[in-house]
Amino acid sequence: MDILKEIKPAAQAALGMLLAASAALFLTRNASVLVQLILIVAAGAAAYLGVIWLTERKSLLRLAEVVLSPKH
Repeated sequence: MDILKEIKPAAQAALGMLLAASAALFLTRNASVLVQLILIVAAGAAAYLGVIWLTERKSLLRLAEVVLSPKH
């Protein structure tokens, strides 16, 4: 089941995003809706990117190398 192996990092990141966004929602329950939206989105995005960085650092660095390499 190679497909499950490929999906695992994204699933882990989604779980991290869910936990971070839920925590942000709980912690901002008395804040205005706009503040909640901004903080929940920021927390979810940071968590997702953090988990992806921890699990797929080598792949991300290779991708950055390819994208940022000078074109000849």
